[in-house]
Amino acid sequence: VPRQRTSPIKIVQMKEREEAHTGEIVHLLFNGNFNWFNKDPESFQFINETVLRYHATMGNIEHEMAIPTPAGCGNSYPEYFSDSIVRKSYRMMKTLQQTGSRFPNLVTKLQQLPKYMCVSVGSLPRILVLHGDTRSLSEYFGVDPGSL
Repeated sequence: VPRQRTSPIKIVQMKEREEAHTGEIVHLLFNGNFNWFNKDPESFQFINETVLRYHATMGNIEHEMAIPTPAGCGNSYPEYFSDSIVRKSYRMMKTLQQTGSRFPNLVTKLQQLPKYMCVSVGSLPRILVLHGDTRSLSEYFGVDPGSL
């Protein structure tokens, strides 16, 4: 089993154990970028088929797979990232797009994922789940490293 495949399996197994233990339904929500290392076709298909059975939001990786732009992986890297890191991420994205092209039905489903989702959890107020920030799916849009 490729390493990439173990995470969704473990998450689903945890869900099933919790349901068996409590007798209550457990809902899963995958919050974008679940495709970043799915470069081999078997992992790509398995992870996406697994994730798409549950709730999911689109991350910049899924967006760039479904709707490619010149932005590479769509991360909008700040200037303090080296050019080599940015180039490597762009190469990884190209590989992922090539893998995804073998699964047009899955890529179409990824394209239809929402960019955010509001959920209710118990008595808590509604929770906004999004990848990136309210203006962009990029994880770095508007981030000042001095503020971290």
